[in-house]
Formats: sequence, structure tokens, C-alpha cells
Amino acid sequence: MLSYELANIIGTCGDGAAVFSAGVLYRNVGSHVKATRIVSGETVVYSCERIGRIIKLDVSRCNYLLLVAAENALTLFDVQKQVPVKHITCKREIRTVRFSPSTKYIALGFDASVELWNLNSLEKEGLRLELQSRHAIGSANRFAWSCDDAWFGVTSTDGVCRLINNSKKYISNTATIDGRSLAIHVSNNGGSGELKIFSADSSIMLCCTNGCARVCRINVSEGSNILCADFNDDASTLCVGTSTGSFGLYDCKGGNLIVETSLSLPSSKPNCTFDPCGELVMLDCRMPNQMCLWDWKANGIVYEQYDELIDMTMANFSLNGNMLIAGSSSGLVKVWSVSDSSCVASFAEHKGQIMDVICSSRDDVFITASLDGTARAYDLNKFKNFRTLTSPNGDGLVRLAVDSSDDIVCGATENGHNILVWSMLSGQLLDILVGHEAPIVSLQVCKMSTRVVSCSWDKTARMWDVQNSKKQVESYTHSSELISASLSSNGKLLATATRNGHINIWHVQDGSTYRSFDFNVAALSISSCSSLLHFMYNDSILVALDSNHTLGLYDVSTASLIKRVELITCEDEDGVTKTHQVRSICCEKDGLLLGILGPNTAPSPVFILLSYKDVTLLLLRPQCSSTV
Repeated sequence: MLSYELANIIGTCGDGAAVFSAGVLYRNVGSHVKATRIVSGETVVYSCERIGRIIKLDVSRCNYLLLVAAENALTLFDVQKQVPVKHITCKREIRTVRFSPSTKYIALGFDASVELWNLNSLEKEGLRLELQSRHAIGSANRFAWSCDDAWFGVTSTDGVCRLINNSKKYISNTATIDGRSLAIHVSNNGGSGELKIFSADSSIMLCCTNGCARVCRINVSEGSNILCADFNDDASTLCVGTSTGSFGLYDCKGGNLIVETSLSLPSSKPNCTFDPCGELVMLDCRMPNQMCLWDWKANGIVYEQYDELIDMTMANFSLNGNMLIAGSSSGLVKVWSVSDSSCVASFAEHKGQIMDVICSSRDDVFITASLDGTARAYDLNKFKNFRTLTSPNGDGLVRLAVDSSDDIVCGATENGHNILVWSMLSGQLLDILVGHEAPIVSLQVCKMSTRVVSCSWDKTARMWDVQNSKKQVESYTHSSELISASLSSNGKLLATATRNGHINIWHVQDGSTYRSFDFNVAALSISSCSSLLHFMYNDSILVALDSNHTLGLYDVSTASLIKRVELITCEDEDGVTKTHQVRSICCEKDGLLLGILGPNTAPSPVFILLSYKDVTLLLLRPQCSSTV
């Protein structure tokens, strides 16, 4: 577990897994594809769990088909109906894919060959693929078609470029360029075929049946490295991205700069792609996961999107530790399988920030709370939101709890400071528990009972019985505002942390104090102090996170400190030390911890994984690991 790269567990956008066509931006989010209409902001999610990690996307010029390719499989979706229409499993690893302009052909690149498939549409049988030709070409990385499908171009990682006559099914020309190819364009050229290539040494090469010749050299700024490029539809202009974060549009005849733009965050892995009309350029910066649409004629960014990983705010493990569920400030919910490091589901029903994620006693059901005033229950077997629980006045929900039978769900409201009680079976609101006078920071249900424990900034922890007319059973009064609480797995102990730096461990049955000790805490907001205490290892250890970004592991029986773990710094690739603020922690049954941190110098989140015996800190951005 601790040897995993966290980017695999969290799930990131695949290399080149983005495409823009007809005003719609398609981008993979884990094992799903999210389609965003940039004018209206409407989104559609295509579920692709069947094929695994997505590596490439393509949309047909007619905007009828979406092609989603994984390492060993591909799926074709009907864009209008938003349903899969064809699934193909491959025995070899797919490297790249491309529709022909007429959508009559699909090109597939493998480790040692390139295949061109004829795509037929039959009324009764649906779509059918027939192998048109196979060519022994190794390590293909870029494809291009002529506008009439007659010619096909391929470049490989070894610098060899090939021009293929599609109708006659043979390679008409082969050329080797200096440096790796970054862009490729194919034209009919009066039936003889022509291949135009842009290489990393900034040269544009023209290859036809008579041989190859250099057309021109692009004049990029001194000291910058060329990292990506793309030709427009007629190869009259070329977009070039550099290591400095700048993107320039160049004239392909003279190599002169036409217009230039720069992104706010320089990228180590940029990509640029013209839309089919040539009016917009998609600028995809996979590090730091920034996506833009550049109107080069007006020299302005018309659309900008950051990857959803940047704003993940809440996470939790399933009870068996096999799944990791996380929510974002945009309302997106993502689920990852810890065992095979894959994103298994993405849900976009929420319209507000996710404030809490809890798991039911069933491993395939979890519930989320949002500031949009709803709590949603999800079924991971059917990949659907099967129950929506709504706040009666639209008040946002900040905390959730569910009983052991999965029938009673409780939610704490943001402004009214009330506790709403729903029936999971019917979705109906059963009761409203009133009493707290300040924000509720913790809400938990005692196992094997109907009692609910709530903790608030009003300096009280309250015990409620949701099936008793008396409702409030016990109240635990503190000297300061409560900022966090944790109920032991057996329901016998309640740990509370106060704003003045005190931790109390209470006997739930009679309300007496079991243990008490001090820890270091600073003023925290309700959004950042929700999960700073946790019982682990059969309730024998209490984990507390203090304001010095230090995890303290305490022996519950003696209230003595066992170990401290510093989480405050990590050096990035440039050797710069950054400080991170831990937002929350959560426990899995075997003692694994997950933390979500926010660096004070960048908007990206950082995730940590650690265990009690072998504490390892893994950061998502920048990519590094260190052992404490």
C-alpha cells in the first residue's frame, strides 16, 4: 500500500485524454469522461469503468461518436444518446487512436503495429468494425489523416515517419527526422500524398513520394524548450508550446510568430490541439492540470478549467478499506479502488461543496452531504444516486451520520444548527432535533443503539435518542468551543477536542470523564477542523492533529503520548520547502490514515497516506515521498 504513487490511487487525467469539438470539451476524470458544453456549462458524464484507465479520446468530425481508449480496450459512445454502442477488447496495448475525417475508418496504434479498421453502420447489427490493413510499425505515437481519407501518416518514437496509401494499403514513403516528432499533418497533394512534420529541433519537414526537405525553422524565444505542437487543418499555421508556459502561433511558410499567449502556471507537460475549425486551440497543461481554450484571433482565453483534483475537500474510506471516496468544493464525488489504484466512479449530482462523506455498513453504499441542501446515497454496484435526502428549507448540510441498520440518517444544518433525521428507506424527514446554538462540527451514531452524539461550537456535546420522545438524553459541557470529536468503534467512549487545546475522553453511558490531556490547537474554521480526532487499533489509540501540523498518537488507557509525526514540510523538484495545512484525517480499520492538506503557496491539494508502524508521507503535488 505505502509503495503506491498517490496519483494512481487518487486518479489523474491520462496523457492526451482530452479533445474539443463542436463547442464541447471532453476530458477524462478517472475512469469516466466528462463532457462540458462551454457556452452553457452543462455537463454529461460517460461511464467507462469497463475498460479501465483511459489513455486517449477522440470525437468524430460528424460529432456522432466518442471514442474512449484504454490500455487494452476501447468503447464507442453515441454522443446524442449518451450510451455505449460498441465495446472492443484488445490483446495488445493500445498507444494511440484516431478517427478519419469521414468517420469511415479508425486507426489504432499498438506496440509493434498500426491497424486501420473500416467502421460500418448497420441498422440491425449496429456498428461493425472490419480490419482494413495492418502495418508493422513499432511505437507509433502520432496519427494524421488527409481530408479525403486517402492518405494516412504515422510517426514513431524512434523518429521514423511513414506515409500510407489507404486505398492501396501500402507504405508509400518513409523518412527519418532529427529529434522526436511533435506534430504531423497529411494532405492529398493531387493524389500523390504529402506529409508535413514538426520536430523538437524546431524544424518543419515536408515529405512526399519524391523525398523530404526542410520547409522552415520556427523561431522560438531563446532559452525555452519546445514541448508540444499542432498543425491547423490546412497546415498553414502551427501552435507551439514551450517550457516557459508560453504558446505561440507561427506561420508555416516563414516560421514567424503571429500571436502568443502565456498561462498563469508554467507546465512541465503541456499539450496543444486545434479544434476542427481552426478557430480555437485547446491548451492542456497536465501539470498543474489546467485546461484552456484559446481564441488566437482575439488573443484571449474564452474558457478555463482546472482538474477536479485541485479542490478535493473531504474523503473517507469504506468500512472494509477497499474504497476511497472523496468530494470536492465543486460538488464532484469520486470513488477509487485502493487495491488496483483505479477510479471506479464519478458522480456530479451535487451542486455545492461536499462537506461530509460517510459509509454505511454495506460496502457498496455511501452518503454525501453538501452545501446545496441535500444528502445523497449512492449504490456502487449500480453506479447511481438511489436516494436524495433534502433539507426542508434548503439549508446546507455540513455533517452526516447513519445508524448500524442503515435506516436512520442524520444531518447537521449549516445555518440553523439543527439535526435533521430521515428514513433511508422512504427518504422522508422524520424529525428535527433542536438545541445547539452554534455550528455543529461532529455528528455520530452509537453502534447498536438509536443514540446520536453531536458536538458544537456552543461548548456542548449532546446525546440524542432519535426514537425517544425525550430526544436529548445527556449533555457534556466544556470550557471552550468544540472543534472536533470522535466516537470509539464500540460506542463506549467519546473523545472531544476544544478550541483552548484540551482533549477529553468520556464514558458515553454515564457521561463521566475517563481521560483528559492537553494538546496544541489554534483557531480553526468549521470547514477545516471537522476530522482532527480518530480512534484506531480497536480503540486503543487516539490520533489527534494539532495546529503545528503534527499528528499525535496517544494511548487511550493512560493518555500518554506514543509518537509524534511531523507533516509540515516537503521539498518539491526545485528543492523549495513548502508548508501544508492539514484539513482532515480519516481512518481505515487496519490503521491506515488518509490526510488532505492544502499548501499555503499553491491551490493544489496534497494527500498523505501513513500507518502507525511505518509512517510514510506521500504528496500528490509536487510528486515526492519521504519517510518520517
